[in-house]
Amino acid sequence: MNEAAAPGLVAASEDETRQAQRLILAETMALNEARWDDWLALFTEDCTYWVPLTPGQPDPLDHVSLIYEDRDMMRMRINRQLGPRAFSHDTPPAAVRVIGPTVVAGRDPAAGEIVARTAFHMLEYFKTEQRAFGGTYTHRLRGAAGGLRIREKRVDLLNRGGYHKPIQLFF
Repeated sequence: MNEAAAPGLVAASEDETRQAQRLILAETMALNEARWDDWLALFTEDCTYWVPLTPGQPDPLDHVSLIYEDRDMMRMRINRQLGPRAFSHDTPPAAVRVIGPTVVAGRDPAAGEIVARTAFHMLEYFKTEQRAFGGTYTHRLRGAAGGLRIREKRVDLLNRGGYHKPIQLFF
């Protein structure tokens, strides 16, 4: 499923494509099973997790975002969910994510990263309420010891403009 490379990208090899697809599937399963340490281990040390507010938003620093976190903030959010003072989470929120095929757009030779896109749907359940989210993931993947790791995960929500109660889980 190696598509023609997008502008500025060169075609990824079949091996890079398979590695990217396996990594994104492993990430989805770790999230669905709330294996937070396993999930965080899939990211590079300098990673970012970004949920833009507007379509086509070029960067998270000069524009408002729904979420923009580095690895430390991601860890803090995980710890807040699991901490003994998370009284509102006597029953923690649960979610399942369903992903479509991962399309590898190509490799960015300047950054040394593979760019992959995946459509997703997430159903979250907390106490008595269900929420549905859908959209597209864009992963920027970098080679590391033991294979690829996620350097950036961008989540473009289809329903980003709606009213949202606090977003507690990761997409």
